[in-house]
Amino acid sequence: MRFNQTLSTISPLLSIVGLTGTFNFKGTGVWLEGNPSSTSALVPSFEVVLDSHLFTVEESTAVDNVAIFNESVLNGVDHSIVITPVSVARSIGWEIEADADTKVTVDNSVLFSASSNDLSISGVWQSEACIPGVLSSGTCQAATSEWALSYSFIGDAVTLWGALADDQTQYSVSIDNASPVTYKNRANSQTPSVILAQFSNLGSGKHTLTVRSAGTSSRFALDKLDIFTKEASYDKLIAKDSSIPHSTRIGIVVGTILAVVAICVALAIFLIRRQRIRRQQAATTLPRTSQDTIGNTVEKQYAESMLSEMSSIQYKPSLFGQPVVSPTPVSLPPLSYRNDEEITTARGRTKMALLTRFGL
Repeated sequence: MRFNQTLSTISPLLSIVGLTGTFNFKGTGVWLEGNPSSTSALVPSFEVVLDSHLFTVEESTAVDNVAIFNESVLNGVDHSIVITPVSVARSIGWEIEADADTKVTVDNSVLFSASSNDLSISGVWQSEACIPGVLSSGTCQAATSEWALSYSFIGDAVTLWGALADDQTQYSVSIDNASPVTYKNRANSQTPSVILAQFSNLGSGKHTLTVRSAGTSSRFALDKLDIFTKEASYDKLIAKDSSIPHSTRIGIVVGTILAVVAICVALAIFLIRRQRIRRQQAATTLPRTSQDTIGNTVEKQYAESMLSEMSSIQYKPSLFGQPVVSPTPVSLPPLSYRNDEEITTARGRTKMALLTRFGL
């Protein structure tokens, strides 16, 4: 995905020698916005060298937020743009292409929170040392003398924003194991929040940004980090809305956990009670298969006992001269019984069948 970045010409990333300014970047496009002294002012002719290609721009009307130079057909590798005179430009915009689908802003209040496990700092950082009126978030963490800061993140690109006190402020910045690059504030006074470092096409995975004081160091104020990532872990989602106080975020998390625990307990109680009811029912009512077995067994035993008694009866010839009938086994279909009442009924039915069979 592609993202736009805007570099103020007072940023230390723009190197100025005499009337010429040079900016090195990775991106797929670059443009310049004019620096008119008044509305509809004319920007004098100027030259732009993009990589090794020279472009000469004639006088044009410069209006805020309107590009006076634009080149959008670039590959995403390293490029260099040289502007002469650099004073014609208010800002330099460029487009980065990152393996990311979102930009997550981590401001200094989140970055320096006690729960941040990805931050390592040295030196003295204090919020009351902020450079007044220059940071976008209104708060900051600032350091003087010797200091260092390392922050680990997951993403393909990162942009560091901050403010520098005066022309004595120097710092070095590096990403992962790359050699550090040193920058210095060119202004004689404090700067607003500007881009102090930008890295892209880092590759998906975890990276570490390191910033430290270099040489003579004056006050350095950290504003925020823009991280271009595909990750959606909890910490990064929280960072998207840094207006929520840290204590409130903790309360939301605790409340959510308690609600989940309560639901799990209620479900466990319900399952235990249902299992107990099923056991009670099983204790008073035999399974159907067991009832059928008992019923058939009772019928068979009772029929056998009846046949044994009847076998001892002396049968007389019929008055009509019919031959004597010899007892024969009686086969009854198996029945199913659920309780003692049905067993008693079955016995009576079996007895009647036997009596009828032998004509008694």
